[in-house]
Amino acid sequence: TQTVTVTVASDAIVENDETFQVVLSNAQFNGAADATRVVIGDGVGVGTIQNNDTATLSINDVTASENGAFTFTLSLSHAIAADAEDVTVRVDTAPQTAGLLDYTTIINQVVTFTAGSAAGATQTVTVTVSDDNIVETDEVFEVRLTDARYAGLVDASRVVIGDDVGLGTIQNNDTAAFTINDVTALENGQFTFTVTLSQPVADVVTVGVNTLNVTAASGTDFSPIANQLLTFTPGGALTQTVTVQVNDDAIVENTETFQVVLSDARYAGATDATRVTISDATGVGTIQNNDVATVSINDVITQAVSLVQEQL
Repeated sequence: TQTVTVTVASDAIVENDETFQVVLSNAQFNGAADATRVVIGDGVGVGTIQNNDTATLSINDVTASENGAFTFTLSLSHAIAADAEDVTVRVDTAPQTAGLLDYTTIINQVVTFTAGSAAGATQTVTVTVSDDNIVETDEVFEVRLTDARYAGLVDASRVVIGDDVGLGTIQNNDTAAFTINDVTALENGQFTFTVTLSQPVADVVTVGVNTLNVTAASGTDFSPIANQLLTFTPGGALTQTVTVQVNDDAIVENTETFQVVLSDARYAGATDATRVTISDATGVGTIQNNDVATVSINDVITQAVSLVQEQL
């Protein structure tokens, strides 16, 4: 036996198996053609070059505000030969903390990288995210890659999936604000203030309440409030009331005021100004005087006395 060596070029391209021929011809015996002594039986040796490159498909993560579209990028690690076959992959969305109402689902979308695609080629998948009016924690959904195929067939020697999950993080873009109204009333009773939360929340929101003297004095003119906590729950009412007991004295006085002050707004137990703030922190309570002093004067009755002076 004798050997013939053919050097094959190693590329980085995903391709079909390829062939070439090594052809025998001009058989000679002692320097001359002599078919009685030497002939060629199998004159063609076929060299089959097996593909040794595998393309990897991957998808990135996307973090963005909830008001718009999330565009994910699918990447192809290796080039595909122009005379090779298309590469395809299936794309589906799946919920994590984000629910099906938070985004538009994708089911069995097929993304194709055509033959001739370069190394690093990309395709995009867009997921539409719903812009709600709810203050919430950031939410996550998945874009999953499955069923990678070459020429319509599963072929792990040519195409595989590397990073099969793209995480979509929906950042909250809503902020609720607390406000409190002013109350003006006579001093004979309760002053009811209304605390309002501007929009719904997906987690517990709290705010602290305290009273503050202005011209009215706590304990004398009204009963103070210290560190009262108002709690607003998901799906609950957006208003709550705070009641201050005003003392009804019997003193004629000027109109007096005190304040009901909101502080320390929290979302899910933590200070988070991106989710809850206080826009009007002070409710003014104006106590109108309800006493009238009466000025009176008494009557006087006198008796006339006549004096007679006698002259002696």
